[in-house]
Amino acid sequence: MLIKIDDSVIEFLETNKEILTFESNEIKSLNNLARAQMDGHHQVISSYATLKYLRNYPLIEQSCRGIYTSLLAKCTFFFSLEEFCTDYIIVTSKVENEIVRGFSGKKHIFKVSLDYFYLMDRISATTFISEDLSDCEFYEKIAKKYIQENRNRLNMKLNLDHCGGGGVNTYKELDYKINRKKIVLVVSDSDKLYPTGKVGETLAQITKVYAKYQANSIVDIYSLEVREKENLIPPSLYLLCSNGSCRDVLNMLHEIELLDKHREKLKYIDIKDGVKAKQLKNEEHLQFLKDLLIDVPNLIACSLDDIDKQKDETVLLQGIGGKIEEFERDILEDGLEKKLDDKRRLQPKPEIEKAIIQLENKIEKKTNLFNILPDYVKPEWEFLCKKVISWGCCDPIPSGIS
Repeated sequence: MLIKIDDSVIEFLETNKEILTFESNEIKSLNNLARAQMDGHHQVISSYATLKYLRNYPLIEQSCRGIYTSLLAKCTFFFSLEEFCTDYIIVTSKVENEIVRGFSGKKHIFKVSLDYFYLMDRISATTFISEDLSDCEFYEKIAKKYIQENRNRLNMKLNLDHCGGGGVNTYKELDYKINRKKIVLVVSDSDKLYPTGKVGETLAQITKVYAKYQANSIVDIYSLEVREKENLIPPSLYLLCSNGSCRDVLNMLHEIELLDKHREKLKYIDIKDGVKAKQLKNEEHLQFLKDLLIDVPNLIACSLDDIDKQKDETVLLQGIGGKIEEFERDILEDGLEKKLDDKRRLQPKPEIEKAIIQLENKIEKKTNLFNILPDYVKPEWEFLCKKVISWGCCDPIPSGIS
């Protein structure tokens, strides 16, 4: 996470230099901040004046002073990083409580006392909690993709300690990590079937734990605006990696994506498991989708008038299942490139040449993924990536560099 050492630290160290020792918690904290930077747990920043002071402060361990010296050489880049991040920590001598939460514009600021990080365990890499480990991996992959496509202004790495909460039991993991004074970011599905719909049980329980501890913890929850992570990916991008399975369903969903009037509905349709009759028997849900079902009458397997006649578990729109795994492999990893290499090894034939051209076109699109995202999901992709980067950013400094 981005951690800024405030200039007030100089005043504190100067004022108390007669009573501070190597064993003072404030000094331990400053040593641990340097170690967290060196180990790649977090990204520490500060002003030129403060870093210059810290690199010469005699009570700070020599190896840690070397880290502050290395940071001094990079401090011209810190302002842009601070501007980019949505959330960060400020270490200051100007707070009475251990943690004071607040906002600066839209930025979420956690002000902590200078001695807060005197225990190294408190400054281990950010704990990243989601319902399943695969969720954490997916969110980190798209954040890395964002960094890759914005390398000219974001030269950093990510370090997040992934923690799968186990579905509805995620709140227990959150409670445990908070009580261990961990820095914690949670990303959760909303599970909503329409914008004003009820959130899922997992998010509801997580929110209760968050409300209980938020005032005294470095923790944040990001609830997806879309139903679940599968809805973040537009049908047009699923089609880039489709090998034939679910293609009919994806083409139908892509038809919705092309309709200005209806594409927002793709954020809430259960595209993973499909739409069952019992969902559309809910009056609010049906009203949300009714115009779409009129404009695209072949979307579901029966007419509007016949929905109530269907058994609750009847699937009216097939889901795409685990298609997101193909997206991760082909688009967020190097799956398309491997397919292209395989095709190039084959004996040249017209159909092979055509497949090669198609793969090359897909790879070109994926190279600038954020530029081809449709407007209905692009803002959430960008905000989610900035959130994950803010909590996971680091730039390790090898031991011995000074």
